[in-house]
Formats: sequence, structure tokens, C-alpha cells
Amino acid sequence: MTDSVDDLGPDPIDVAVGHRVRVRRKWLGISQSTLADHLGVSFQQVQKYERGANRVSASMLVRIAQKLETTVGELVGETAEPVSDPSLFEKLAVPGAVQLLEAYA
Repeated sequence: MTDSVDDLGPDPIDVAVGHRVRVRRKWLGISQSTLADHLGVSFQQVQKYERGANRVSASMLVRIAQKLETTVGELVGETAEPVSDPSLFEKLAVPGAVQLLEAYA
């Protein structure tokens, strides 16, 4: 018997996109509720997007990028310049990491 995608957990790409959304949202000081209101969804849905539990549709990704003042390319990890540490977004997505960085700066 083969494992289905659901049995394997969230897709790593969905998780990575969610991490980038979360880091950008926190960096701008936008709450999940504020983002959810802008998108017309519940804050629980935003939580699911950020965890990678639910996939973000293309149209929703465009709306998220607009609210977060960035591009879809940035949110999906397609930057013109390579990031020196590919796990940077994962590290910044740890609860309190952005606040610690802001306090340090």
C-alpha cells in the first residue's frame, strides 16, 4: 500500500511559503486577524496557511503579497539574489525570533 500525500503531512513547499508569509507579516507588525480581514477569511485560516496545513491558491497568494507589500515571487522563494542560508526563513519563523532580532537591532 502506498502513502497518500495526506499521510505524509504538509508539503514542504507549502510549509516554506507559509513561513515566508508569517515572517513578512510579523516583520510588518500585521496581526493574523488583520491579514484575515483583508483576505476575507478567518484568522484560523491564516494560521493554517502559515503552518502549511492548507495550500494557498494563486489568487489568495496575490492578495497576501499585496497586503504584505511584497511580490508573489518573494513569498514562493524565487528571489533574484540567492539567500546565503536557505533555512533563514525557518529560523525567523520560530516564535519570538523576529522580536529578538528587532530588540537586537
